[in-house]
Amino acid sequence: MKSTVKRTYDRNVLPDGTITLAYKGSRLNAHQIAGSGLAQVIVLVGVSVGMMWVFNMLQRDFDFGLTFWICDAVVTYLVLSKFFYSRKYQLQLTNEGIIFPKSSYGSATAQLAYSDIEELGVTNWSSSGKNGFYQSTNVYASCGGTEVKITRFIPQTLADAIVREINTKMNDRQQMVEA
Repeated sequence: MKSTVKRTYDRNVLPDGTITLAYKGSRLNAHQIAGSGLAQVIVLVGVSVGMMWVFNMLQRDFDFGLTFWICDAVVTYLVLSKFFYSRKYQLQLTNEGIIFPKSSYGSATAQLAYSDIEELGVTNWSSSGKNGFYQSTNVYASCGGTEVKITRFIPQTLADAIVREINTKMNDRQQMVEA
């Protein structure tokens, strides 16, 4: 039977044994999301004023009516949601180690060898604000007294699934080395 439940990440196995995990994560943690109401208002007003200026420069007789403000609010919200809140990340589990995003912005990556990993786990962030309760999680690896974030802010179930994938890959590698 084929499952109708959609995974929260895409898993792709390459011919050389590298596993690529693609998942959506947030740029912001729970504390930042809970306190982002004021930032959203400030950005919304800034973008609105900017759009008014642009339309004013393009066409002097433009009427800034209710339709404009509704369209402006919708477009601004969609832009904020796309840029600030979610992004697609990629994690590669090679035979030697993990290649993961270095930061929330840009395409820079970092590498961590399996032999350097002392502990693998998840960190939970939770916060409540005027808009409700927020929780986010990230996967970390301890190595040499440093806690390295392997993922950005993701749901708990996705973090647990990624930890299982990494542990499976590390165990497979260990069995290959012992054989």
